[in-house]
Amino acid sequence: MSDVTLESAKAVAIEFFHEMTEWEKWCAEFDIDQPSEETHEIRLARLEAIFNKYLTSKALKHKQSRYEFLDFKMPPEFSRGISDVEPADGGKVWIYKPIGAMNGRARFLMENEGGAWKLALKEQDPANTGKWKRYLDL
Repeated sequence: MSDVTLESAKAVAIEFFHEMTEWEKWCAEFDIDQPSEETHEIRLARLEAIFNKYLTSKALKHKQSRYEFLDFKMPPEFSRGISDVEPADGGKVWIYKPIGAMNGRARFLMENEGGAWKLALKEQDPANTGKWKRYLDL
């Protein structure tokens, strides 16, 4: 797999992580500034737009827990930088990010769908043991 292909997938992942970081920050501010029943619908619409842009069609069919709970973290979960990028089987790409306080890692599988890189799933190894747990929701 070429470096250009890896960089292309990484660039899309960076855009997704940035938009999710901004969404999480916005949710935190929105909670303070405008707490009401309407916040759920407004948050959901913005989240759906991000997911529709960056998730594979298969990933969109899985139950995404963020749709139901609209959970966000502060500091934003997606704000930590990318630690590594590597090819995966079938022309796919793994994007790695640090998580937690124990040198944990998350990795996101990127697939090329219709000529565009999209996120398919996430795996986590919170204690960096080499044992990955698959999550279908992002």
